[in-house]
Formats: sequence, structure tokens, C-alpha cells
Amino acid sequence: MAQKAAKAKTRGQGGSGRTFLTVVLMIPVVAVLLPTCVVLLINMAPTAVAWMVDRARPRYLAITVGMLNFCASLPAESDLWRHGQSYDVAFDIATNPNYWLIAYGAAAVAWRSPSTSCSRWRLCLW
Repeated sequence: MAQKAAKAKTRGQGGSGRTFLTVVLMIPVVAVLLPTCVVLLINMAPTAVAWMVDRARPRYLAITVGMLNFCASLPAESDLWRHGQSYDVAFDIATNPNYWLIAYGAAAVAWRSPSTSCSRWRLCLW
């Protein structure tokens, strides 16, 4: 019992420094790429929902939805980068229903088959 508590303590101490470093490094990235972050935030909403709903520790549903959702969000991001990264273009892309259909449709496919999709994606990644 004491060993488990000691392991939990050492795990928690190292994680706070990494989290702080990640936040500090992400602030300039978000500031420079704010239109990209806005479009990505809107398109990745199903991933956030999947992360909140999936309580199992491997989180296969969240991983599957996140990967397919991110891949389906890339056409909107590339269109934003192609037309200049401005707030007007980001607003036009965020209100375009075609990009919503692509991103949310891919997330719906991932929601449909989380157990089989994750094992297939894992074969491609590892």
C-alpha cells in the first residue's frame, strides 16, 4: 500500500512541470495561429465530447474519434492556409456547412465502430 502511494507521488511531481512547460510553449503558438486554432476548435468538438464520455482507461473511443476527426479537419485548415490566415477567412470557413459535414461525418463514422477502428488505426501507427 505504501509503495503504491509512493509511486503515485513520484508520478504526480514530474507531470506538473511538463504541463507548465507545455502551456508556456503553447501560448505563443496559439497567439500566432489564432484563426487556425479557432477553426480547429470548432471542427474538433466531437473529439472533446468523446473524451468526456469515454471513461474506459485505454480511451479507444476518444482516440478513434480524435484521429478521424483531425484528419477530416485538415481540408478546412488547408483552405484557411491557402487563402491567407485571417479572421475573415476563418469565419467563412467556420460557417461553411461543407466543412462541418466532413469533420462531423468522420467523427460519426468513428463513433459507430470504436473497437474495430482503433485496432485498425493502431496497426497503421505502430
